Amino acid sequence: MDEIERRLNDHEERLKKVETSTSEFVAFREVVNVKLDTISTNLTELKDAVVALKERPATMWDKIVSALIGAAVSGFVAYILTR
Repeated sequence: MDEIERRLNDHEERLKKVETSTSEFVAFREVVNVKLDTISTNLTELKDAVVALKERPATMWDKIVSALIGAAVSGFVAYILTR
């Protein structure tokens, strides 16, 4: 009978350790999920910033081309009017 009680006590201690480990794992998983959400948000922001930077030179070239065309047309009109 003593052997059974000792084994039962051992199993109860093991069960408590498993319950503690499970609780710690759940808490750890919650922390990891929060960190992953933060990383995901940061990656989305970085992706948006890279897209904006990629579009910036194209916008600049569009403005330059528009200015050159406007200058050429203005010069041509001025040339015609002064003749």
